[in-house]
Amino acid sequence: MPKTANKRAEARKTASVQRAHAHLPERPINRRVPLAQRRARPRTAMSLIQEFPVASGIFALLLVGVIVLVMYNQGLGPFTKQAPPTQAVCDVKTHTCNKAPLLTINKEYFYSATIKTVKGDIALRLDASTMPIAANNFIFLARQGFYNGLEFSRVEQLGQVSSETNQPSNLGLIQAGEGGKKGGPGYTVKFEVNTGNYTVGAIAWANESQFFITTADDSQAIPSGKYPVFGRVTAGLDVAKRIALHDKIVRVSITESKAAPNGTPTAETDGATISMAEAAFEGNATITIKAGQTVTFVSGGTHKLVIGSSGQFKAEKDAPAELNNASGLAFSQGDTKVITFAKPGTYQITCLLHPNMAATVTVTK
Repeated sequence: MPKTANKRAEARKTASVQRAHAHLPERPINRRVPLAQRRARPRTAMSLIQEFPVASGIFALLLVGVIVLVMYNQGLGPFTKQAPPTQAVCDVKTHTCNKAPLLTINKEYFYSATIKTVKGDIALRLDASTMPIAANNFIFLARQGFYNGLEFSRVEQLGQVSSETNQPSNLGLIQAGEGGKKGGPGYTVKFEVNTGNYTVGAIAWANESQFFITTADDSQAIPSGKYPVFGRVTAGLDVAKRIALHDKIVRVSITESKAAPNGTPTAETDGATISMAEAAFEGNATITIKAGQTVTFVSGGTHKLVIGSSGQFKAEKDAPAELNNASGLAFSQGDTKVITFAKPGTYQITCLLHPNMAATVTVTK
C-alpha cells in the first residue's frame, strides 16, 4: 500500500506540472539586427518630415517661393505678360489705316505742324492740352505720311459759288484729307467735345482724316460744337486763302517741344524753340530765357543763321559761337539744332540767305 500511494502522488504531481507548462505563453524570440544592417536601412520622405517638422516646413516655403519667383520672371502661369498694344499703321498708297491710333502724345508738351502745299506753307499750333485725342489723331496721320499728295477736295470762299451747293457760299474754308475708306481713314475715333470756335484760322475735324481750315469767320455759319477744333493757324493764312480746288499737299511735318514755341520757357523746361519756314521765322520769334538755357531751332527750309540783322553778320562778344561767325550756322529742310546761350544779353539773329528774317533772344541772369 505505501508504494502504491507514493506512485499515485508522484503521478498527480507530474500531471500538475504538465498542465502548468501547457498553459504558459510562448516567449517571443528577439533577434538583434546587426548595426551595419540598421544603418543601411533607407529613410523615406515621410520619416524625415516626421523627424524634422520645422526644418521641413521652412524648406517647403523656400521651394514654393523659388517656384513663384521663376514663374514671375519668366511670365508663366498667372504671371503671363500681355504683349503691349501696337501702334496703328497706314498705307500711304490707299490712304487707309488698319485701326485707330494709340494716344502717344504728351499733353504737357507743345506741338506745331507745318502743312507744305504747292502754294506755300501753313503753320499751325495744335491744342494738345485740351484736345489731346483730336491733336493726337492729326499728329499720327501726319507722321504716317497720310496727307502726302492728297488734294484739297473742298474750297469755299464767301460770296462765291460753292462746288458743294452750286450756290453763293456763306463759308470761307479749305478742306483736305479724303481717305480711301468712304472719305475716311478706315477707323473711327471719339473726339473730345468741342470747346473751340470757327473764327478765322481754326483747324477742325470734318471726319477722322479730313480737316478744314477756316479762312473767314465761320462762327455764325457753322453750328457751335459740331466739329472739334484742335488748333490754330499761326502763319501762312494768306497761303490758305490762295488755295484752289485740287491743289495738293506736299507733306505735313510735326514739331514737338517741352517749351512753349517762340515764347518764354515754362517752369518745367530749360529751353525754348524757334521754328523757321522756308524764308521766315514762324510766329513770334522774340523769346526770353535764362543764362545757360537753350534755344532749339527747327528748320523748314535752307538757312544760314548769324548774329546780326537784315541779313548782315555783326559779332557780339558773348553770343554763342555757332551763330557768332560770318559763315553762319547752316540748316537744311527738317534740321533741328540746339544752341546754348550762356551769357546774359539781347541777341539779334538773322539769316544770310533771307535778310527779312529776324529773331530776338533775350537772356537774363
